[in-house]
Amino acid sequence: RGRGTAVLAAATLVAAAAARAAGEDSPAPRTAVLVHGYHLQALEWERVVWGDPGAGLAGRLPHAVRVADAIGAALVIFGTGGSADPSAGTLEGEYTLKYLERRVDDLGAFGGPLAAVDGTALRATLSAAAVCDLVSRNTREEVRRAVELCDEWGCGALVLVSSPTHAPRCLRDASVALEERRRLRPGAPPILLYASPCDTNFRREQSAAEVAIAEPPHRGDRSAEIDALGGAQLHLLVGRALRLPPPALARVCRALAAHLDAAEGDDGPASEAG
Repeated sequence: RGRGTAVLAAATLVAAAAARAAGEDSPAPRTAVLVHGYHLQALEWERVVWGDPGAGLAGRLPHAVRVADAIGAALVIFGTGGSADPSAGTLEGEYTLKYLERRVDDLGAFGGPLAAVDGTALRATLSAAAVCDLVSRNTREEVRRAVELCDEWGCGALVLVSSPTHAPRCLRDASVALEERRRLRPGAPPILLYASPCDTNFRREQSAAEVAIAEPPHRGDRSAEIDALGGAQLHLLVGRALRLPPPALARVCRALAAHLDAAEGDDGPASEAG
């Protein structure tokens, strides 16, 4: 726990050292933290978003507080508008922020830096620096809106906080959003991008090791047979599959499982693992 924060802090120190070595007196950029939303009707919402202090597992909210405090965040974004509290109609981002505000005094149960949190000061910080994104409906829209808010607030760095099994996709979607920004705003100052996963996944038994990365092939020693596949390369097929409606995706998964059961008995070296 806390390793993501340590990596982020180390990256900030390296950047500052490089600036000093170049003779520049450049302060660290204003930083935004995006607390990725979680559907309010999802199973075990509280465990994922808040965590389990008895087990030493910080969910998205406590971890976001740790990160924001460690880097002195100027902006904290709470997503999204993708779900609502059925009793009051409060949208996901606002509900999540209000939940944190109600439980500020419980943060100390997680120990470490959170044990020293000043509840009054944190509430004041949230009042000044928190923004609820109630427009976006999914992760792709959420990170795109976060990039827009970074520009509006003059933030030159963005930290994504989510679950370990979700953070890789958040980082991918945010990278796409920054590519779009570079196309639309050539010459705009860069936004540094980081991800810092919390300790809780969608299910208790899940691990980040279950996340499969299907990236475009790039190794110089890859098989020419893979390049010859063209549009049938794995990363393209995965993208197509994930755009299918659920019944069609289920059929594809069953067919693929049958093919893999047969192919895994074939001899030969394994392909590059992602």
